Amino acid sequence: MANEISSSDTNEQSPASPEKAKNLLLLRLERQMPYLRELVRLIEEKSNIEMSPSEIEFQFQEFYRDMEQRLASGQLRTELELYRNLSLERVRFNDSIKNVVSEDPDIDITDLFEEDTKFDQLSDFEANPSILFFTKIEKMLAVLLEKNKLVSSLYRNRDSLPAKIYELVPTWNGIDISSFETHFSAFGVTFIVPEDIFRRIKPGSEGTHYRNTPFSFVKQRPDLDSMAKTQKHEELHNLMEGIFQSSGYSIEHFSHKLQHLIMLYKNFGKRIMFRKNYKECLQYLNRLHEEMVANLPGFLSDITASVPAVLLEFSTAKNYFDQSCDIFDRVIKDNGQNQDVKRFLEGGKRTFVSRFRRIENNVRALFDLIGILQKLSAGDQHIQDISTDIYILLFYLRPLEYHYIIPYLRHAYPHIFVRSRPVPDVD
Repeated sequence: MANEISSSDTNEQSPASPEKAKNLLLLRLERQMPYLRELVRLIEEKSNIEMSPSEIEFQFQEFYRDMEQRLASGQLRTELELYRNLSLERVRFNDSIKNVVSEDPDIDITDLFEEDTKFDQLSDFEANPSILFFTKIEKMLAVLLEKNKLVSSLYRNRDSLPAKIYELVPTWNGIDISSFETHFSAFGVTFIVPEDIFRRIKPGSEGTHYRNTPFSFVKQRPDLDSMAKTQKHEELHNLMEGIFQSSGYSIEHFSHKLQHLIMLYKNFGKRIMFRKNYKECLQYLNRLHEEMVANLPGFLSDITASVPAVLLEFSTAKNYFDQSCDIFDRVIKDNGQNQDVKRFLEGGKRTFVSRFRRIENNVRALFDLIGILQKLSAGDQHIQDISTDIYILLFYLRPLEYHYIIPYLRHAYPHIFVRSRPVPDVD
């Protein structure tokens, strides 16, 4: 089929020029975007709390089956199945390691880790954008289905809601949940909590979503617009759990990776193991993804009025970035006697900072583009389509890939860009 994606079509493991890499990505997005748009409609428009879990599951299955049949080549389906099986085997292997260590903390597990090399192929699969596309959607749909089953049960038996909250979120034990204003959606439950109670549980916060649950809590306050914005933010965290790395951005983990990188540099120099860890450390910015997009309004809402309010309002992401820079500064100071290591770390920090600035510049350009197009072509359906595509791509692509979004839009909507010439590409 002409629109099938094969593994070789988009395999980015082999060296390629930046222009070739961009063209491959544009080709891939051209095939995938219709399904990403339909996925958004499926979640935001075609699913609601009144539907039974079996109805929503049927919708999801039909969507995924159609997508896989139309997009995945025979080779890619084979590789997807191999990836799924290897992933399950890896989970079982990791569990066995934990069990062995828990029984005997002093045991030498070197031989066990030698067996771990058979999972090296997983890294290749996870770097393949075609496989990543399908597995990311698989995971998202699976997580949403689990949430829907629980939420649907609680919606139909609301007396059981407090007990389930206390079970899954013990922080709220002893608080009368039944007195809170409660909002049900197909995939989540949001509580509006009186300010004095919320401040006791989550001081210094306006709202919170609890991972691996469908539950979000928002502090009640007089500014209804601000409260609604916080509610949307936490509900997006709930929907996005299946898309992003479950561990998110951890300052402690980043610090550990940086210290591990210094050890590798001192002992191995720029060998393969070091290069892999150095790349992972710089790409850690991708873990800011969830915080960056959680402030965006809904995909299909009228975004015209919200552009100024949303523009670069990534306060949590920026805070994590600043803390990461502080960690760089600290380890540079700690290693000041070793000029070789110091120069290496200073170069790493410069790259880290420049990549974050690039992400900021790309997001700024995208929202400038939305504002310009809205003014130039009010009422044009293509403009709303472009706005929707921008939101989808901000969610789907990793932050370090955001510079591809405007080239894709130029490719997908040439008539709009030829007519209005709104903005240049951002590098």
